[in-house]
Amino acid sequence: MADLTIDFQMPGNAAQLYERLKLAIADNKGTLSGDINAGSFQVPSPFGEIKGRYEVAGEHGKVTVTEKPFFLADSLVEDKLREALEKYGTQA
Repeated sequence: MADLTIDFQMPGNAAQLYERLKLAIADNKGTLSGDINAGSFQVPSPFGEIKGRYEVAGEHGKVTVTEKPFFLADSLVEDKLREALEKYGTQA
């Protein structure tokens, strides 16, 4: 699989987004390692693990998915990632 890279605008405070995503990923039996600037993640899916890394610079972020189940379309992974960023980045 070629890496899937997703660029995004930060939907809110980076520190709050990181903490919220870390808790949400842990609640789903995954891991988020690193800090608000860069790190890696692993999340389970019904078809296998999704793994990757992330980088944040100011108001811009980049997620690179390095491993995912063959059966999951890139567009589905990107849609779910963007939904999570919006959900956890804009919580009050």
